[in-house]
Amino acid sequence: MAKGSSDTEILWAFFLVRKELFYITWVFQFLTLLLGNMGFILLGGRALKVALEISSEFSNSPLRLQYFIIITGAAFFLYSFAVPTMSAMRRWLGISTILTFTYIVILLVVLVKDGKSNDNRDYKIRGSKVSKVFNGFGAVSAIIVCNTSGLLLEIQSTLRSPAIKSMRKALCLQYSVGLVVYYGASIWAYGSTVSEYLPTELSGPKWVKVLINLAVFVQSIISQHIFDAKAFEKKFFEMFNFLTIISSEKYIVNIDEDRSE
Repeated sequence: MAKGSSDTEILWAFFLVRKELFYITWVFQFLTLLLGNMGFILLGGRALKVALEISSEFSNSPLRLQYFIIITGAAFFLYSFAVPTMSAMRRWLGISTILTFTYIVILLVVLVKDGKSNDNRDYKIRGSKVSKVFNGFGAVSAIIVCNTSGLLLEIQSTLRSPAIKSMRKALCLQYSVGLVVYYGASIWAYGSTVSEYLPTELSGPKWVKVLINLAVFVQSIISQHIFDAKAFEKKFFEMFNFLTIISSEKYIVNIDEDRSE
């Protein structure tokens, strides 16, 4: 320690290097990756299900969401074998950028069109005071999770100096412009009962709905690979994917059982 360091600083430094903190950090990091991975698989499965149901060729498909989760998990497996490392994702990063802007542009165009033609929007928040409070806390939690990258610690080492200032700018932009454009526009167009998965609300031609859901499906695969590829070596990565698929399936089955009771 440098000269003049206070006892508090010395104790704090000692606490940071304790072995217990390493294990605690590992557990939280693993849970973050597991839950994030489940989110990617659930998102990809739902997008694929919606895309195939909208398509006239598959409109009578009896497949439930569980089957699409398995299909999505298989796609994740195949992609991780075909693109085993981050350096092998060169072209895929360009594809991911194109898909992202395609999704945003199409979504906003259709959303504005729907908002102008929708005269039955309801902005009232339903429920009791207690449910409104808890739903509000749940909404804030969902917004934080969805808009804050799980890789902040890894990103911090790759940002241009000064890293902290650059990260703050990115987060402020996301929580200002991002929230107003995405959440604000969707509530304006469809009211307070808008679905948490916005593509299900869109009107317009079938090809637009199919295209935007397929873009979400492919983007979920690429994003999941970027999210996890840095953390695990290949064999553990495959085991982790398998664990995530089983967890996602169990989660959906439990929801279906609760609804049927």
